[in-house]
Amino acid sequence: MSEDRRKASYTDRPLTAEEREFAAANHNQLFFYMRGRRLDPEKWYDILVIPYLNAVKKYHKYEHLQIYTFSSILKRILDTAVNHHFRSERTEKRMPEGGFVSLDYTMEGDNLFSEHQVEAWLIDRKANIEKQIIFKKCLKNFIGSVSRMIVGMTVSMGISKRNWIY
Repeated sequence: MSEDRRKASYTDRPLTAEEREFAAANHNQLFFYMRGRRLDPEKWYDILVIPYLNAVKKYHKYEHLQIYTFSSILKRILDTAVNHHFRSERTEKRMPEGGFVSLDYTMEGDNLFSEHQVEAWLIDRKANIEKQIIFKKCLKNFIGSVSRMIVGMTVSMGISKRNWIY
């Protein structure tokens, strides 16, 4: 099924003057919804404002919806938008194959009462950080020098990069 057939006709058009007034008068219901669901307005306002405006358009377009209060229609549409957001966050393209592992994640130790953080396994506290940074910088300089030397040799020999075999 194509995306266009599932999309409602009112979603692409701008608000009418009547809808704009109605949206402005009922804008506090969007914040009331976020407060009731304990959603941070800093994050969720941008996610829910478009569904809010679409709810205003839908409420005015379909006469049979006006037997219900706008807040009940809005709640239903915003619940759907929140669910869609969480579902899209869990999709395979956004989720690594093995899942997420936080450095704060604790793993079980040798016995039932011991736990270890992943960070303790990944960070070698005895390693000299300064030596590692100097080594990486020297390695980067060396690779850059070798790359420039190879490019210089190929230019002097008349070999283009297109003829290189990888």
